[in-house]
Amino acid sequence: MKFVSIDASTKDMAFAYFVNGKPIKYGKLEFGGSDIYGKVMDISVKVKAFYNRFDDVEHMIIEAPVYINSPQTAQYLSMTHGAIVGAASLSGIRYVRNVVPMTWQGQIGNPKLSKEEKDKLRNKAPNKSNSWYKNQERQIRKNKTIYIVNNKFDLNIKDNDIADALGIGLWATEKWDLVCEKT
Repeated sequence: MKFVSIDASTKDMAFAYFVNGKPIKYGKLEFGGSDIYGKVMDISVKVKAFYNRFDDVEHMIIEAPVYINSPQTAQYLSMTHGAIVGAASLSGIRYVRNVVPMTWQGQIGNPKLSKEEKDKLRNKAPNKSNSWYKNQERQIRKNKTIYIVNNKFDLNIKDNDIADALGIGLWATEKWDLVCEKT
């Protein structure tokens, strides 16, 4: 069982390379470019070079882009994900599976905050805006993912994107039959 799990954005790509259920390498590739087309070209070069370092990896699990209110952001995410998958395929990746954030997060023990947890946050910091509460909820969950992967793999990760890549890999390890079935 060898695969790379990916948490990608328009700015960077966090990754975790797993062998037999254990993360062997993990980190982040930063993307350059003065506009989205420059970024896509940079992504193509860097991701192809990245995957060329792995001889026998055929599977990639990537976090699916989530719904975003901005059509431009959705377009840019689609372009970056396409560049990542295209470059990976040129380097030997044969199977790609995506997973929505709530699926992998829930599976590793980090489900949506309960009503009680949300109420506790609102009671602790009253009279804040809805967007403030949403940002705090997102930060709580990011910190929980960091805690989960650090505990599971005996690591000291501080970057939430790298922790997400490791969390996606943890999900894939636990759901390997499902991952292979869908590819």
